[in-house]
Amino acid sequence: DKLQFGEGLDMTLYHDGTDSYITNQTGALKIATETSGIAVQIGHSTSEVTIGDNLIVTGNLTVNGQTTTVNSTITRFSSKNWLLWF
Repeated sequence: DKLQFGEGLDMTLYHDGTDSYITNQTGALKIATETSGIAVQIGHSTSEVTIGDNLIVTGNLTVNGQTTTVNSTITRFSSKNWLLWF
């Protein structure tokens, strides 16, 4: 079964027996809270979150963990201010 929303039924929510999907055919798919200062959480402490395409971060990015791996052909830094702690 699929749940479809919108005037042109362009947003769909469904499960294929293995995976769950939220799809959107027009405009941007925005996941947000209606109140400023409330975080949107994806996953939990033991889950892995994969971004399948480009990721743009507007604002500050904080990475916590034992290991941070960057596997990239080109890495660009537009800021001249970098702090490294060892």
